[in-house]
Amino acid sequence: RTFFFVPMSPKAGRDGRRFFWGQSYTKAENKNGLGYIYGNFEPEFLQAVTSRVQETSREVCAERVVVAGYSMGGFGAYQL
Repeated sequence: RTFFFVPMSPKAGRDGRRFFWGQSYTKAENKNGLGYIYGNFEPEFLQAVTSRVQETSREVCAERVVVAGYSMGGFGAYQL
């Protein structure tokens, strides 16, 4: 049995913070389009994603969980 879990980064916050996976950044921190490098680590978001993956893997009786990604998805997979 195969199950694909495809999370998306949250939308911009009311305070103007934007997100790339587990990183948040402001417009000022987005130096040369690299906000995901200069931003702040957001462990709450990553914990929410990993908790959802764990819950879902238990529900579908997964024997193993494989995390993969390409480009920014690879960055997110690495953070998980």
